[in-house]
Amino acid sequence: MALGLWSGANAATCDIGSLATLASCLQYQSSYDTFRFTANLVCGVNGANDCCAAGGSPLMDVNALQNKVFDGNGFRLTRLTQQKACPAIRISNQASNIQLSRLVIDENGAVPPCSPNDKCPPTIDVARSSDIRLDDVHVHEGKAYVVNVWGVNGFSFLNSSVSNAGIIGLYIGHALYENSSRIQVRNSVFAAARTNGLAIEGAGGTTPGDNVIANNVFNRNHYNGLWPDGRGGITTGGQMYLVRASNLSVVNNVFGDGRCFNCSSLEVSAVELGTANASDGVTLSNIQLSGNYIYNHPGVGFYLNQGSAIDTSLQVNGNVARGVGTFTNLSSSNTGSNVSGDAAITLAHGGINDYEIQRLSGAFHYESSWPMPNTVKEATIALSLSPRPGARSAPIYRCVQSTVAQNDFISLDANCEGQVLHSILGYSFEQGFPASQRFYRCRVGSDHFVSWDPACEGQVVDGPLGYGVPR
Repeated sequence: MALGLWSGANAATCDIGSLATLASCLQYQSSYDTFRFTANLVCGVNGANDCCAAGGSPLMDVNALQNKVFDGNGFRLTRLTQQKACPAIRISNQASNIQLSRLVIDENGAVPPCSPNDKCPPTIDVARSSDIRLDDVHVHEGKAYVVNVWGVNGFSFLNSSVSNAGIIGLYIGHALYENSSRIQVRNSVFAAARTNGLAIEGAGGTTPGDNVIANNVFNRNHYNGLWPDGRGGITTGGQMYLVRASNLSVVNNVFGDGRCFNCSSLEVSAVELGTANASDGVTLSNIQLSGNYIYNHPGVGFYLNQGSAIDTSLQVNGNVARGVGTFTNLSSSNTGSNVSGDAAITLAHGGINDYEIQRLSGAFHYESSWPMPNTVKEATIALSLSPRPGARSAPIYRCVQSTVAQNDFISLDANCEGQVLHSILGYSFEQGFPASQRFYRCRVGSDHFVSWDPACEGQVVDGPLGYGVPR
């Protein structure tokens, strides 16, 4: 998406160092090109009603503006109250060429999430606008549909994350009312949404590259279903829900640890496809799902709802599924060559992951999130199951050398330093989290291990990995 505004310096900048200066900057927003945070902001202190603007409108209302940059500058906006009363940010009413970047939004995990019938507002609401980009934006503990995109022509969600969404992480809708187009979701993390990490009910396009979902991580989404299944239970689903779209590619994403703990079936798929209503006709046209890595689901990689109408333009090929089935209700006309079966170090764990590193000794050192036969546990490092405010948003990966599967190592690199991805072990806590300590990757010869010791117990120090809690 080419937006000319971002190629050069902006004429005027309004610095935001307090709630008062935020309100002032927005009051005179037509006078500025850039709005830049210079401090962390916290609202709702001692129950104050300052997390919404006057009349219950959004705290930050970007209404009918063009060519503006909102730069969080690495700071954090924390809302202690009123998350269920108004969005933190709304971009709407034919706004265009808007960038929101380098901002953490913490919606306070002490406040319970919403249910669909509560009709809670999203944390970030983008509606009836064009060329909107969220880059390096991280939203924690949103209460409902955390990032809601409706009727938008040109939306990018890049290098960002949504963790612990109350209902859905990122929602793109709705083709029957106001379709969205030119959707780009790249290099982002969707972790521990109660239902879908990403749901798409309206993404239109005319060429295959118009809508791209690429190089993202989805883990532990749809762990707690919210909609009835019509038989007295709760329906399960997918970490991604793809219902209505045309000219869309889902490529090179990682889907791990999918399991629903309260649904009629514990089975969670990586991607749930279609409407389950044949009268809707073909709702997915020219869809490509390829190069995705799926592991540790008791469900399947790709689940087509029974009765959904699709044609041969939906193609599933070149994906790898480990410890999980590959297809349900998809025919050979929609599927090409895919790899399935368990990994050399098993990934068949029924969707359950402890989100910890167990340092195990055996013929090699192993760094596993579960016990392994013929090993001795030497230490346990507990991690977060989702990204944390103030910590690195990307996961900590378990990798294996392609030539020796048992010679595993931990990496912060999504590409496993040229080796093979095994699984996600969890996420680093932030410095200062209770009882947390920094831990390190170490090496003796070609054998990697983890240690609390910054000197790696006299061996080679590869570097720090993050903060964990001893267990």
